[in-house]
Amino acid sequence: MDLSFRQTLTDYIQSSSASARSRAVSGREIVLEPRIVEADRPEGVRYLRDVDLLAVLELAPSFAQVPDLFEAYCRRAGPVALPDFLYALATAVARRWLVAE
Repeated sequence: MDLSFRQTLTDYIQSSSASARSRAVSGREIVLEPRIVEADRPEGVRYLRDVDLLAVLELAPSFAQVPDLFEAYCRRAGPVALPDFLYALATAVARRWLVAE
């Protein structure tokens, strides 16, 4: 089954807002990183089961098959367990951060 995703990322990521960023360690520096922000999660979320949700949301619209998306994600962000990736992807669809068309 082929799926295509329409990204609704801009509705949830407010990368220019301080409230949509959180502190993270990058090498030796503490940096602000973008997060997905919703009314019930004002602190935002970036990772779910060690899967970078922003990377999933960025990559998903370019792929029609979940295995291809998983492979691209692992090339970009490093290996993750398939069940964790599928959980993160299912959450993104359920929360309407991604909309299957």
